[in-house]
Amino acid sequence: ALSTRIIPSAPAATAIAKGGSTVSSPTWPIVFKRVVMDQFVFAPIFLSSFLTGLWALEGDLPAHIATKLKQNAPEMVVAGWSLWIPAMCVNFSFVPLKYQVLYGNMVALAWNVYLSYKSASVRTMPQAQE
Repeated sequence: ALSTRIIPSAPAATAIAKGGSTVSSPTWPIVFKRVVMDQFVFAPIFLSSFLTGLWALEGDLPAHIATKLKQNAPEMVVAGWSLWIPAMCVNFSFVPLKYQVLYGNMVALAWNVYLSYKSASVRTMPQAQE
């Protein structure tokens, strides 16, 4: 499976890691800004893109993909927040700048295991046949 943290977001992750400050220990307002941008702007877009691409490659029809996204993406976004918000707070606060992308990729490995499991087990509510 394609990684949401490697393919579409590596440039964004690098820009976020470098943005705002180049000091080794940024202030909490800078950390807060980075985490909010990462989790409330980029994460839902990347998650939806990842799932859409994955299910399209598996042969799902666009209408079926849209239904699966509506039913399952909110739960996955919240699960992502429970992992990524603490991880990114640690990353942006304590991890040296040169290791921030590496740290994010290590967390992404666990996240991708969850996404693979969850996307494989997603079922949609039965639709009425016409």
